[in-house]
Amino acid sequence: MSCPPNIPVIPRLTTARLVLRELTLEDVGWYVTHFSRPEIISGQGYPAPDGLEGAREELRRFVIDLAAQGTGGRWGIALKDHEALVGSAGFYDWNHEVHSAEIGYDIAPEHWGKGLMREALTAIIDHCFEHLDLNRLQALVMPRNERSKQLLTGLGFVREGLLRQYGVDEKGRLCDDQVFALLRSEWRPTTLRPCEGGR
Repeated sequence: MSCPPNIPVIPRLTTARLVLRELTLEDVGWYVTHFSRPEIISGQGYPAPDGLEGAREELRRFVIDLAAQGTGGRWGIALKDHEALVGSAGFYDWNHEVHSAEIGYDIAPEHWGKGLMREALTAIIDHCFEHLDLNRLQALVMPRNERSKQLLTGLGFVREGLLRQYGVDEKGRLCDDQVFALLRSEWRPTTLRPCEGGR
């Protein structure tokens, strides 16, 4: 089942402190800078973009084309009182048959520990479950990424298991992924557990 025609996949979302908006090719300068930061590379497990042209291709392939192809959507995250982006978050591998998708997210390290990503993901999860007919959201996290695991469990995600040597890290080495998942029936945005060190 696809998104109802009157509900955009990537609407503009607002929270108490944030504006979540669609990313475009005009954001390529931010993209190449943000995804070249060592902290982001380590957390994501992907190498930096290959210059501005490489960043433009990644932005098109992994962000902009998701909604057009019906396979996901990703928002740029900005503080309400600033236009500059501080991170991004969204979903991909959207399986319309079983109503599931995988989420991904990143935020500049100077904004870690403020609960901003928790706030952004709460809005995105609400949208996915209430308007996009999704029933399951999952995240694959490298075992070393403790902050990400704390964020997910604080949002109610359950650790389901370990995928051994399932992916590769930013240096092309085989690595494990831990699987966290959340079902629509489990989502309680107003009764979230405290998130230690919230991202």
